[in-house]
Amino acid sequence: MESGLKKHPLKSDIEMTSPSLHIQFMNPATQTSQDYLASLRSAVCSVEDSNLCFELGKKLAEAGTEVESLEYQHNQAVEQLRLEQGGLLEVEQERACLRFQVRTLLAFADILQEDWRQNLGIESREQLELLRDTAGIGTWSWDLRTRAFQADQRFHLLHGSAYWGPVADREDQLRRLHPADVERVAKETLSLLVDDEPLSVDYRILHPDRTCTHVSLRANLVRDADGVPQRLFGVCLDITENCRVHQELEELSRSDPLTGVLNRRGLTSSLEGEVERRRKSGNEMQALFIDLDDFKRINDVYGHSVGDVTLQLVSQLLRSSVRSTDYVARIGGDEFLVILPNTTHSEAMPIARKISRSIEEMTITSKFPHLRVGASVGLVSAAREDEMIQDLLVRTERALHSAKRMGKGQIFYEDSLFKTGDDRSQSFTEFLAELHDPAGYFAVRQPLVCAHSLEVLGYEFLTRSRCEALRSPEDFLRFAMDAGVANVVDAHAFATCAAAAHSVDPDLQCHLNLLPSTLENGSPEQWLRHLPGNRDFGSFCIEISEKESVRHPQRLLSNIEGLRAAGVRVALDDVGYGHSSLEALLLLEPEVVKVDRMMVRGITKEGDNYRAFQNLLKVVRTWGGEVIAEGVERQEELEILLDLGVHQVQGFLFGQPE
Repeated sequence: MESGLKKHPLKSDIEMTSPSLHIQFMNPATQTSQDYLASLRSAVCSVEDSNLCFELGKKLAEAGTEVESLEYQHNQAVEQLRLEQGGLLEVEQERACLRFQVRTLLAFADILQEDWRQNLGIESREQLELLRDTAGIGTWSWDLRTRAFQADQRFHLLHGSAYWGPVADREDQLRRLHPADVERVAKETLSLLVDDEPLSVDYRILHPDRTCTHVSLRANLVRDADGVPQRLFGVCLDITENCRVHQELEELSRSDPLTGVLNRRGLTSSLEGEVERRRKSGNEMQALFIDLDDFKRINDVYGHSVGDVTLQLVSQLLRSSVRSTDYVARIGGDEFLVILPNTTHSEAMPIARKISRSIEEMTITSKFPHLRVGASVGLVSAAREDEMIQDLLVRTERALHSAKRMGKGQIFYEDSLFKTGDDRSQSFTEFLAELHDPAGYFAVRQPLVCAHSLEVLGYEFLTRSRCEALRSPEDFLRFAMDAGVANVVDAHAFATCAAAAHSVDPDLQCHLNLLPSTLENGSPEQWLRHLPGNRDFGSFCIEISEKESVRHPQRLLSNIEGLRAAGVRVALDDVGYGHSSLEALLLLEPEVVKVDRMMVRGITKEGDNYRAFQNLLKVVRTWGGEVIAEGVERQEELEILLDLGVHQVQGFLFGQPE
């Protein structure tokens, strides 16, 4: 299916046309045109706000704006912004215009669909049909009671019906998403449930040939008279062409226009990802700061055109001298930075020498065959610890100045200035060995308290690692996930906490944690045999951690039913902030829902969290579930939770983990 709105913002005069029709647009009403311009100006000149697009789309729809005039209004508003900016917009502003148009168009269609649904208006239906035909918008709905999923032909086409047929249900739709997008879409769907804010999300549909269709989706929620969610409905639009243009604009914003290598912004963005990878792997990284000797003389004597050719040739030489996984950036007039990940000092020094020699031997132009340029090089090893990118740039520049003091064409190496305070640093392999040892863990417990009487009702058991560098679950689980052994480590942590539960009064609750993938890949019997045999399994509750999303819902549900058959209850943890999803709540219908501390912290009766809490309580009570509020630290928070009707609480107000 073609993109909803084709745009070519890289041309001097941007054109925006519909995919299949070249419509002669009529002049829009003056007031709505001014509204559009004002809203677009706000979105482009400040931080983009999806609510701004929604309000504008609503205003345009309520004003009876003709579908055919929408694109005209956008083009006129963009042209006016260009005039205000002296004829050109910055790359980020062009990108903001693209995002704004898509969001507003979807909001406009969303309002038309809701108006048609509520009033069955013929005019709204005709407007919606015209908008669907013109812009390629699809519509859909999901009944939360019957789980029935309905959508029109455009929706099915956008979601790969050519490969897999029509979308059968919500789970089928999620299966077609790019794996990296599923968790985010599910999480934002839950936000619609608890916050009542219209859902606006972009995602990718991954096809068998590994190509992707980019989709922008907007949805609303229908509740019954008691406030219980009944149905989701919404619209979606193909934004594949928009995303391609976005990518081109992103490349422009990250690249040096003269040489094509990274600019300072592009280098910083690339290094942020590289620093994160190094934090996981512990591999070394080297940086080369290269400054051309006497470059000013070339500009002054031979002209800036020859100077530009020199910079382009040096850039080509640098890229050909390093691997495709290395980074080359121009960060000043004649200054370049080369980053060599997974490289030791002994491996980097020959590269520095090769670059220096090649630049000296390079022929710049056949018109002046004798013209040569040299280079001074500063080489530093990036710290193994978390070093700020700016600090790395400062150190490489300092090494470069040292090289220049030694004379032109020199290479100066400065070792990392950042050393660990320990006498010995552990390796990745040593950390891994510690986490594989079941004896490397111990348990602490935090009380679960009755909100009314403050009586201790039970405990949540939490694991700590005996490895000092990876003491908390956030640390050792993240490391284990990076190393691909999360389920092994999680099983050790569970066994440790289950063993600690032997010492607790049999009348008290015991909450134990498991990752969804660990629960999916094991069996109920595997977890039940760790539980103390001297107490009723009904006192145990397995908290499904939200540090990762549910990947195999049916397998997870099957194992949970096995635990429930033995009497064990199930809790969904970190709801409202983690990776919790509407699908997980509806699928599992957990006996306990633990609300994340981010929804509790600073809660007031006038705030958004209070309303979100009310909505969540209504949903959970439809299946008889119980809500526990985590992270209660202040008496004022406890009083508001009591007012909401929350019966169990947990947090530092009642004691630290012991």
